[in-house]
Amino acid sequence: MWKIQLFKFSNLFFHSFLSFKGFFFSVAEGLIKFLITLGSDSHIYLDHVVQQIQCDNGKVSVKCLVNGTREVIFNGDCVLCTLPLGVLKRSVRNRNNAPLFHPELPFWKVDAINSIGFGNVNKIMLFFEKPFWENTRVFGQISDTMCATSRGEMFMFQAHRDKPVLIALVSGDSANALEEAPGDIIVYKIMNFLSAVFGPTCPKEPTDVIITRWRADCFSRGAFSYVSSNCTLDAFDSLAEPVKDSTGYDRIFFAGEHTCREHPGTIHGAYLSGLREAGRIADCMLGIRYAADSFM
Repeated sequence: MWKIQLFKFSNLFFHSFLSFKGFFFSVAEGLIKFLITLGSDSHIYLDHVVQQIQCDNGKVSVKCLVNGTREVIFNGDCVLCTLPLGVLKRSVRNRNNAPLFHPELPFWKVDAINSIGFGNVNKIMLFFEKPFWENTRVFGQISDTMCATSRGEMFMFQAHRDKPVLIALVSGDSANALEEAPGDIIVYKIMNFLSAVFGPTCPKEPTDVIITRWRADCFSRGAFSYVSSNCTLDAFDSLAEPVKDSTGYDRIFFAGEHTCREHPGTIHGAYLSGLREAGRIADCMLGIRYAADSFM
């Protein structure tokens, strides 16, 4: 719920989501290590920005712009769309710098895309010469203002286990406002807070800073999906449904955390949705290899 303002969030389905037993863990060397391992045997094209997905005459074509100059078209029997929900929202509204579908996506798909919420969380990573927070691993602050853009502002700090690094989290409207602010102003506000908490042990400034801006990122346009106050869990199922071509065959498939009814807004939800669609595509392209009534 800290990803968005509470009046935008529906609590009606809060207990409908599934969770796994056990603790939360961080991936050593970051999630990129996990992704590189998963994709080590795949053909992955970098710097290919998708401009258009076209479905016609039983085929699908994806038009890309390579390095911002050269146009390349990939043709196939189907396509799996894993565009983040924020990008899909811009696409169905025909915004600039968003892939377009031809023909346009059907109404029920557009309705699902528009009804599911897409929140924002940004991180500010501060690097120091040495830790000054002693054994404190997690701490935070409560905003002293009723200004909407200050709610969720640096509400939580997490200390890296092995390195002198602090990670500040910013959510909701504050995360959006942060993306408009200069980096030095952001660091100034953070260091003022840290100095007030830790006193003279806090240095004047960090040695380095990394600030995420997910809403401004044209390949993300936000961070996580959530159940908004004007949608139900059925919208996630609709977003996961394939789109048929004029011949009645499924051609455009959808995966991503925003298509996983049981685990929206999670990494494992995104991963499981990929497995789901891999099976669905195999069934469509290769055929289901068991009788329809074999499990009845």
